[in-house]
Amino acid sequence: MAINLESKYMRVASERTEDKIVDDSIIKTDRFNSECKSVKLGNFTFILPGNSLIRTDGKITINRVEDNYITINKTLDTILYDSVRKCGNFDSIMVSGGIDSSIIAAIGLKINKGCNLIVGGFKDSEDVRYAEILGTDLNSKVTKVILDDNEVEKIAKTLSELGLDTYSIIIGITEYAVMRYAKEKGCKNILSGLGSDELFFGFKKHRDVPPDKLKSFREERLKYLGVFDLLRLKKMSDKIGIEVKFPYLDEEVVEYALSLEIDTKSNDIYDKKILRDLGNSLGLNDLLLERKKKAMQYGSGVTKSLERLSKKHRIKNVGEFIESI
Repeated sequence: MAINLESKYMRVASERTEDKIVDDSIIKTDRFNSECKSVKLGNFTFILPGNSLIRTDGKITINRVEDNYITINKTLDTILYDSVRKCGNFDSIMVSGGIDSSIIAAIGLKINKGCNLIVGGFKDSEDVRYAEILGTDLNSKVTKVILDDNEVEKIAKTLSELGLDTYSIIIGITEYAVMRYAKEKGCKNILSGLGSDELFFGFKKHRDVPPDKLKSFREERLKYLGVFDLLRLKKMSDKIGIEVKFPYLDEEVVEYALSLEIDTKSNDIYDKKILRDLGNSLGLNDLLLERKKKAMQYGSGVTKSLERLSKKHRIKNVGEFIESI
């Protein structure tokens, strides 16, 4: 028996199962499938696309729900304040000294003064240094979760056991260390700056994309958030027992970003300038405002650690080292 998965984006046929799907319920996913809803097809598990209605009745049919864009007559600071408030009783924020998490921290502390700011990385890493600057700026303690090579290897093994792919393991090591520490200290809800890069053109690759292609490039990046980043964080947070919330993925924040005009003659659309301007109005240090994007695995020192571990175990490269765990 073949079980078909039908959608605008994919059609998958599997001959590896004789199992009949009898559940005829309808599953609705939100814009990014932030809950990482999935369906099983025999031996396979498929992460569902965002903004979809899924019906299962012997076969699985996925219908894309069209986006209903709305006009946002608010400023970005107001929208972000609202999105952080909507995160409820958050008690911690994952920070790196980057502009994304620094803005969330500045706003979060105004809403919840007792909120914990937590950074993960090696003691001499760039993320730890910039997070200390952020703490001084906000007159708030930043707790440092200091990693070493042994801890990196242990966490990598844990993430491998969760079934994460190699790239997700590399990115997830610092996130896991921070979330685990937050849980150990009694925290229940932690905020993440995930989504800002996709919405506000924060990736270095954005500069290589012609301005008239930026919108479609962004849509592609957003479409795969649920399959990669959100799934990684969901698996880790479930393992730890803590809830992760994403202010930048609030509906109004997304609508605001998507509604911005892209001026093909201006460089202001790149490098999250709109967020840096907001950070300036929030009083963030110039060092934080001018810091260039550095992915977490580099800013925390994890990549160098994995390179050392690969050499120690006499394995050719980081990818092969992680696969060997």
